[in-house]
Amino acid sequence: MRLFTALIVALLAGGCASLPPGFDAPKPVSRALETPGETRLGAAFDVGGGKWYWDVNAAYGRNKAKQTMFGNINSAHLRQALGPVDDCVGEPGQFGGSCVPFNIFGGAGTITQSMMDFVTFVQHDKSKQSFWDLSANLSGNLVELPGGPLGLAVGMLGTLAYFVIGIAVAAYMVRRYYRTYRGRRVIDGLLLKLPILGMILRKIAVARFCRTILLCDRMGEHCAGS
Repeated sequence: MRLFTALIVALLAGGCASLPPGFDAPKPVSRALETPGETRLGAAFDVGGGKWYWDVNAAYGRNKAKQTMFGNINSAHLRQALGPVDDCVGEPGQFGGSCVPFNIFGGAGTITQSMMDFVTFVQHDKSKQSFWDLSANLSGNLVELPGGPLGLAVGMLGTLAYFVIGIAVAAYMVRRYYRTYRGRRVIDGLLLKLPILGMILRKIAVARFCRTILLCDRMGEHCAGS
């Protein structure tokens, strides 16, 4: 049907029958709105004498588009108008209007505006897309071997839902590890080495220690075990 419609338009444009004054080939008019965005965070830190790097990336995009096609061909109405006259004259079209016989071989001036009104229409299209892409990466050196350092690199890439699930699983594993003596020492050591957060955590620890010493002194108890 698309090939049939294209053939009719080509015949009209080729001069088999002249178009009414002011009528032109189908023309699209489009409008689009794009909203892209990207955020990236990362830093480096030292663990056990090795350099480590982490980064988190987020990308968001939204696209809304509208298109209006003027003078598009209604293939169902065109097929009816080109068919038998008895099936057209006075008969309603599939999408409204009253059928007007269409003769593309009648020569100049045979195609009227009423014929074109029946076989053409204004087409409206719109679309909308949006996406979330998130990624996280961690890399660094584990141990120093005779041939060079042994490195480790892990990463995760996915949509928002997969990323949330991954964060939840990672948080659960870290929490279980933190409950062990070794895990607490390792994670606390990493936190204390962070540029800003480490300094804040040190101040909080010192404040708690001083408060504990003060409470013990007021209660007249020895705090050697603290």
